[in-house]
Parts: sequence; C-alpha cells; structure tokens
Amino acid sequence: MRLRLVLDDGGELELAAEVVQREGLRAGDPLDEGERARLFEADLSWRAREAALELLGVRARTRRELGARLRRKGFPAKVIEPCLDRLAEKGLLNDAAFARAFARERLRLRPRGRGMIARELFQKGVDGETGERALEEVFRDE
Repeated sequence: MRLRLVLDDGGELELAAEVVQREGLRAGDPLDEGERARLFEADLSWRAREAALELLGVRARTRRELGARLRRKGFPAKVIEPCLDRLAEKGLLNDAAFARAFARERLRLRPRGRGMIARELFQKGVDGETGERALEEVFRDE
C-alpha cells in the first residue's frame, strides 16, 4: 500500500506504508530536504525489493539475471546491489542452489550433455566454479 503525504509547503511525497511505519513518521513531523531525500531513497529500496520478490515468485533466478531485470525496470545500481545482497543473506537468492535445480530440471525434462548445461548456466550468470560444483553433484546423484 502506498501513502501520499501532503507537506506543509504544498508538496507531496508518496511512500510505501511500510517505509512510513518503519521510519515512525507522524502528522506534523518536520521534513527538510535531506529528510525527504532519505525517505525517497528508502522508498526506492523498498520498491526494488518488492520488484525482486515478485520476479523471484515467478521463478528462481541468478544474481545476474535478477540484477539485469531490476535495471530494466529502471532501478539504479546503488539500490540494486544492496537489495541483491539482502536477498542473498536471507537465502532467497542463491546461484549455487539455482545451478543445482536448473541442472536437475534439464536432465529430467530436456536431457542435455554436461557441456551444454554448463554453457546454459554460464549464460544465466552462474560462475564457472559454482556451475561445475553443481554439475558434479547433480551428475553424481543422477
């Protein structure tokens, strides 16, 4: 939910309700330009996180894929990188888990050789070492 704050100078500031609550904003609180800028950045970070969670709700993605999608949505790098870091810290963005799941799915639904799957993982942004470890595990298990 978004809230529109009407400021004493006649200006308006639209923020996520979660940002307003987290910041403890109340009617009559003074907001100088610095505070407005800080709130705008907090809201931008919140919107990036929401967009990332929506994208991850559709399917798992690599860090590179998710970053590229957020850039296409117009979010700046200074917001994207911390957002991706927080998602990774919470276990919601994990290239190694993505690589294992992707390789298992490929073997099950569209069987391909190890080299082809490795190339696909690389194209999706999985680094070579992470991809090789995932492939080793999946091919050993399968």
